[in-house]
Amino acid sequence: MIKFNKKLKMKRCGWLMKASISTKIIGICLVICILFSFFPSKVLAVTSGDYSYSEYVDGRVSIQNYTGNESIITLPTELDGNTITIVSNLIKDNSTVKKVIIPEGIKEIYTYAFKDCPNLTEIVIPSTITNIQKNFVYNCPQAKYIMPDTIKQLDDGSYRKVVNVTINGEYDYDTALEIVNLTNKYRVEKGLEKLEVDNELMEYAMQRSAELATFCEHKRPYGGEVFSENLGVAGAQMATASFAVNAWINSPGHEKQMVDPEHKSIGVGFFTSNGISYYIQCFKGKESSNSNTKHGTEIVIDKIIPMNPSTDHIKLIFTGLNDTNTLSIGDTLSPKTVLLENQGNKGIRLNSY
Repeated sequence: MIKFNKKLKMKRCGWLMKASISTKIIGICLVICILFSFFPSKVLAVTSGDYSYSEYVDGRVSIQNYTGNESIITLPTELDGNTITIVSNLIKDNSTVKKVIIPEGIKEIYTYAFKDCPNLTEIVIPSTITNIQKNFVYNCPQAKYIMPDTIKQLDDGSYRKVVNVTINGEYDYDTALEIVNLTNKYRVEKGLEKLEVDNELMEYAMQRSAELATFCEHKRPYGGEVFSENLGVAGAQMATASFAVNAWINSPGHEKQMVDPEHKSIGVGFFTSNGISYYIQCFKGKESSNSNTKHGTEIVIDKIIPMNPSTDHIKLIFTGLNDTNTLSIGDTLSPKTVLLENQGNKGIRLNSY
């Protein structure tokens, strides 16, 4: 049996008992603020006809709690003069509704917007949608929907609006395989087994290396998550396999990935565009299912990269210009250096003049 130590409790709370009234008030207010930070920043739902709505502190308004008995419903775009942009907790435990038409103008759909609706068969998604949380349809076995072309599903099951950009360059499978060989040589020196080349992982890594040219970060340009990987960027003239592997070996975090005994297979991507090479190692804890990968180089033309339109991916910084440089239409001026600020890799030299 555990005995309650009243004296100990009183001692621990002594600061509160001895504190001044003003100090107590400040402390209580702080606790209240912390507690409220965990709750959604929206007011209580207001009923309007067959629906209710809530307004967030940033002005967005969500529609929810349909109570009607129609089998086909088209959501309103406004309720009591408030423009609706979010669908949340709309239908729950409903066996009447069969089709829901979400009108243009709606931008977001939240988790469990449609829950436990056995007869719901169709949801019409508008082109204005930018974000859909995972499990927005839950336990509605017959529900079907078609996403707009601008929407891409992320690895966590959610959906997000993307914009497609194109990039040109070259995949170098020979250099990628040389990186594999040097990586395995280093692992053997450390008393570890060699990693097997995985063809599927190689193709994924090539895609990731091209993505690095637009968004150089341990996250995919459209917002998707990544697994175990090492990445690097360098000018094409210095970006050799040995340069890449040595750089990773001399970086504790990257080296740890290379010698992880749990890794069983590997894929390497190597992509060059506009004089810059982007390379990446991707690791997997499973044995390779297919080691027959490509060799040589492959020209990449208009490679489509889906990107999150709300992220600043690339910023060019021109040095060597000053306020006295005035240009008219048709004039040109060459800066000393052009730098790339790409997420995760700032100040990469693109060119010198």
